[in-house]
Amino acid sequence: MGRRLFYEKRLGGNQNFSCANCHQQGAAFANVGQSLSHTFDGHLTTRNTPSLCNLAWEKEFGWDGKTRSLEIQSVAP
Repeated sequence: MGRRLFYEKRLGGNQNFSCANCHQQGAAFANVGQSLSHTFDGHLTTRNTPSLCNLAWEKEFGWDGKTRSLEIQSVAP
């Protein structure tokens, strides 16, 4: 189920953009080839996409650590 949701574009902001667009499997679920990430509508952000590897052992999520659970992080963006 997780894999299907990760690649599901209907969950994205414009429904044409999945988590996998930025968190690329071939790059340890990070983003390579660019210093800053893009939003679903093409604008640059101020951060790059972090890797999603080994997050089960983390206590805080996001660049600023404000999210305290994976369940909340999955809907926060």
